Amino acid sequence: MKTAIILILVGFIIVGMTTACDLSSPKSFKKPGTCPKVPTGSFGNYLNECSGDESCPYDQKCCNIHHRCLCVSPRSTSHPVDEESGLHKHN
Repeated sequence: MKTAIILILVGFIIVGMTTACDLSSPKSFKKPGTCPKVPTGSFGNYLNECSGDESCPYDQKCCNIHHRCLCVSPRSTSHPVDEESGLHKHN
C-alpha cells in the first residue's frame, strides 16, 4: 500500500515538473514555434533558466528538457524575428 502511494506521488511530481515551464509564468505570452525534440542521453544540472517564453531572448522558447526549463530555438516559426529588437517582423 505504501509503495502504491509513493508511486502515485512520484507520478504527480513528474507531471508537475513537465508542465512547470509553461505554468510558472504569470503571463500567457507564447512565442511561435514548437519546442525541439529532446536529445536522448543529455543530462545536466536541474537549475531552470527560464520561467516562460517571455523570459527567453529573441525567438527562443522556454522548453522542458530533462526536467529543466531552458531557452532554446524553436523547431519552426511562422514569422522571422528582428535581431536588434527581438520583435517579430510582419510583411
